[in-house]
Amino acid sequence: WSWRPRGVVIGMGGEQAYAVLLAKRLGYKSALYVEQELFFSLGGVDLVLCASHAVARQARRANRRLQAAQVRVVGDLLGAAARRAPGGGRSRSGGGGGDHDDDGGE
Repeated sequence: WSWRPRGVVIGMGGEQAYAVLLAKRLGYKSALYVEQELFFSLGGVDLVLCASHAVARQARRANRRLQAAQVRVVGDLLGAAARRAPGGGRSRSGGGGGDHDDDGGE
């Protein structure tokens, strides 16, 4: 997958189709980072970078045109960035993070 001669458009979130359409218009390769689900299934995607193996399986099912070499698992980029940020990814509110409701009930 050679992108160096021309360039690459990487979609890191938002509307996936825009990254693909922009790349096509500029004559560049396109890559989409997919954290949860691949929505764009019309073709034209050169590379899909997935947060997990489950997302990679979903991407292949959603877009039958994708070949195995076009789908790669790269891990949770946003989670990794948050862990490297000052404070180690803790919530800014100082509550220590965690997925719980703070309503005092059960």
